[in-house]
Amino acid sequence: MTYRTHVLGGIAVAAMVTTVAMGGQFEGLPPLTTPAIFGSFIAAMTGSVFPDIDQPTSTMGRTLPIVSKMMCGTFGHRGFCHSLLFLIVIYGLTAAFLPSMSFYALMLCFGAASHLFFDMFNRPGVPLLWPFKLRFRLAKIKTESKFGTKRDNLQEKIFRLIVAALDVILILSMAASIWG
Repeated sequence: MTYRTHVLGGIAVAAMVTTVAMGGQFEGLPPLTTPAIFGSFIAAMTGSVFPDIDQPTSTMGRTLPIVSKMMCGTFGHRGFCHSLLFLIVIYGLTAAFLPSMSFYALMLCFGAASHLFFDMFNRPGVPLLWPFKLRFRLAKIKTESKFGTKRDNLQEKIFRLIVAALDVILILSMAASIWG
């Protein structure tokens, strides 16, 4: 999936988790303020593109080129960074170095999990149980590409449209729980 599709996934997961958090479902979490809600969306959206740190040509790879080249050279694209172990490591490191931000570390990981879930709709799938080679795939949607035909690119565009519609519904639901 492309950057835009992954960001929409981050928005969806942020809306879902924030709605649950506002309902008091997370024990020990203080009430969410508007800045905290905004922060949860930023964390989830950042997480939604973070696994592509292992791809130097990706938006995240171009943002952190040295880290990206190291990750790509060590693990390759869709290796360690597309696994459950990566999510655990990211949460552990973020929570350890920023303990007061553990909710945002969780949101970062939920966003990254949405990335892995969306990539399971692509032909290659994802190695959730890395270092084991087993790949998980739910469908064979062709990723939008500047080299793809309009017909090829249509698959991801339709998928993105569905996710965008879901985002609108989730955000309206979240807004209703805030003002309702």
